[in-house]
Amino acid sequence: MNSAHGFAGPSVKGSDPQSLGSLAALRIPKGCGPLAMYSYSEFLTKGTGKDIAQAMAEEEEASWDQTLDEWLISEGYCYAAGMAQLEDGNFYAAAPVADEAGWGFIFKEDHEQMIMQDDMTEKKMAINEGTALKFLVDNHKAPPTGLWFGGEKYAVTRVDKNFESGDASFVFIFAAKPKKGVSIAITKTQVICAFYDEEKGQVGGNCTKAIPCLGPYFLGFQQSSPSALTRCLWHHSYTRLGAMAEEEEASWDQTLDEWLISEGYCYAAGMAQLEDGNFYAAAPVAEEAGWGFIYKDDHEEMIMQDDMTEKKMTINEGTALKFLADNHKAPPTGLWFGGEKYAVTRVDKNFESGDASFVFIFAAKPKKGVSVAITKSQVICGFYDEEKGQVGGNCTKAVVAFAEYMVGLGY
Repeated sequence: MNSAHGFAGPSVKGSDPQSLGSLAALRIPKGCGPLAMYSYSEFLTKGTGKDIAQAMAEEEEASWDQTLDEWLISEGYCYAAGMAQLEDGNFYAAAPVADEAGWGFIFKEDHEQMIMQDDMTEKKMAINEGTALKFLVDNHKAPPTGLWFGGEKYAVTRVDKNFESGDASFVFIFAAKPKKGVSIAITKTQVICAFYDEEKGQVGGNCTKAIPCLGPYFLGFQQSSPSALTRCLWHHSYTRLGAMAEEEEASWDQTLDEWLISEGYCYAAGMAQLEDGNFYAAAPVAEEAGWGFIYKDDHEEMIMQDDMTEKKMTINEGTALKFLADNHKAPPTGLWFGGEKYAVTRVDKNFESGDASFVFIFAAKPKKGVSVAITKSQVICGFYDEEKGQVGGNCTKAVVAFAEYMVGLGY
């Protein structure tokens, strides 16, 4: 039991020497972890099974934090990591270990957040992050209150329910928020989470690559020697999962850049998950300029009311885009991108392009506009600016072509 956080790690089976020996054999961190010390002979000579079980449990608990630190943090690919039991979604290990910093990054005690309801009103609701992770594990999607880690909300952007790597099969999920992300591997008993932060010089691809290196115990491999483990991890897991992650995360910004920005038809572009309307990719990529064009943190604006008076209201741009995607019209507070308000001027609920069908919406403001394509899981936005020599027609062509491509990929 972690006395600081009240979470239990993997159980140790009391006084059965065979059980203890089996667990020790399974525990394979870099080099030799603490449990490797407990051989069957030591069990016989060092005391009762109960004493050693307790000692093992204490050392194992401390060692899982350290193992996360060694595998996921030390190389600089992730700034935080956590492990949870599949059965309840509660973290029992976290990294970085120093000053227990990992816990502060990945976990926050129950907290209240304003959550959008089905009728588009907001309601203050209690968030239990362990419960949210458990929902994700069971349903392979975010719960209605959202997926939260360390008090921050993440949008689920990819789910692979049957990811295969060598002889192992597990669920892989990727979730993101602006400039941050988390790669999640779900095995038959454990949930492994690794977090990256672009502002710390990290990228999703490298963060995801690090996860399989936690070892065969979690990913279902059998191993007999460190060299076999190394070959197994690098040949089967590192290459494929890493390539997938690079394509998934490091590439969506770049893909937007190539499809919508490079030809000069749009000056900015963004992609959001349909389930919450929050952007997770933006272009132009250079100096992350795209984020500044398409997104602004919550801001207050004077909004005209039904009685023609004005009232200062908080604008959440992701919520506004979610409303647009669900209702095919602007919300009462308006449609906002990057702190600027746009008026919806066209809605086509059954737009067809080639073999693809999706919702197309156009919104404008003086000398600017945004073409929005809504597929079954994604919201694609392309922005043009007449002062940059761009026109709405070319912007729309680029967005439609990209939406057709995404539909073809199954998004």
